[in-house]
Amino acid sequence: MGNAIEIDGLRIVDSSKAGSVHALENINLVAQDGELLAVLGPSGCGKSTLMKVIAGLLSPRRGTIKVYDEAVRGPTPNVGIVFQNAVLMNWRSAIKNIMLQVEVRGLDYETHRQRALDLIKLVGIEGFENHYPFQLSGGMQQRASICRALIHAPPSCSWMSPSGRWTP
Repeated sequence: MGNAIEIDGLRIVDSSKAGSVHALENINLVAQDGELLAVLGPSGCGKSTLMKVIAGLLSPRRGTIKVYDEAVRGPTPNVGIVFQNAVLMNWRSAIKNIMLQVEVRGLDYETHRQRALDLIKLVGIEGFENHYPFQLSGGMQQRASICRALIHAPPSCSWMSPSGRWTP
């Protein structure tokens, strides 16, 4: 694989009753496969907006975004996203929240259930898989969200398997 992410001339303008806000202006970025990249800046500078555009959750006013050489035109299966807030469904246990990705993507449930249990152990919340969000600390909720983002083994998680991809 070549470039994991390519952004060229990205522009995002948010409209509100108060007027237009240029959330991102003329953003250019290339991230190589396997490269660790940090996006830093003060509150309100557009970091979360940038992540949502890369994930295909927002559309730019101008510019192009590619993930693994494919133009992003909507939510992409090559991306797992962890939001600032855990965004767990209160009526689902930790493992059921993690397995939501599997259900939505139509993946084999039983095979991925074992993957979920492996991830739960990896992030240190083993023994809490049947607890509901209100029974978990904030950090534990966030770790469940991380597991949910990784359950489908996006390409950027190739470090998780000796073969380079997790396969059932």
